[in-house]
Amino acid sequence: MKTIHQFGDSYGVQLYTKNKEYRIKNFVELCCNKLNYNYINKAKGGISNEMILNILINSINKFKNGDIIFINFSFFSRGCWYDDTYKKIKSTNVLYNEMYNIKQFQLSKNEQVLNLVEYYLNNTKDYNMRIFTLINSILLYIKSIGVDIFYIFADDYDWVDDLLTIGTNIKFPNGLSRWLQRNNLHLEEEGHYTTGIQPILANTILNKTNNFTNCKTIHIDINDIDFNSPITITLKNKIL
Repeated sequence: MKTIHQFGDSYGVQLYTKNKEYRIKNFVELCCNKLNYNYINKAKGGISNEMILNILINSINKFKNGDIIFINFSFFSRGCWYDDTYKKIKSTNVLYNEMYNIKQFQLSKNEQVLNLVEYYLNNTKDYNMRIFTLINSILLYIKSIGVDIFYIFADDYDWVDDLLTIGTNIKFPNGLSRWLQRNNLHLEEEGHYTTGIQPILANTILNKTNNFTNCKTIHIDINDIDFNSPITITLKNKIL
């Protein structure tokens, strides 16, 4: 049986209702259910693309011919640093809110770390061109062992299409995060998402990728949502 391995930040994690009452299946898990595939989730909230790369490398020996990896790449301005006190790598997301462009530097008195955050903000293209060159090399190897690759970017820049040559880019206008926000699908009711969007995303992605067999760049916008489907009825007023 095929397996889809999902990696990424908080847009790819296993979801819960706002009151933590029960777990919600995210759109990739719902795709697996419909296709009768196994599902493994390795996403982690708040992490950077460099940290995603580390998890991806550590998972390579789990991939088998015919499997799929699905990556929810994080914000491009997000980086990481090594915390010598706790002996672990930490993400800069606690110091800078990418969605609302808010610095939260009062949370740290470590000037070296703050300088790193400023570097990521002021040299976003340079940093990402370098880190995604490494990611592309890893994806090239993963593809060579018979694993298909699909990915979504959380945000967007004019140089994004130059980052990767391997895998299928599922593109949302201005990136998934801002697309969700612009269409009132980012109400933080289930993780970052509005209640009910997961089945819609699953159906749309399955249709657009022909059940993950179409390996060309995919474009998804709000017009691709089927408003006649029963699963969109509760969302119709929120979207419109």
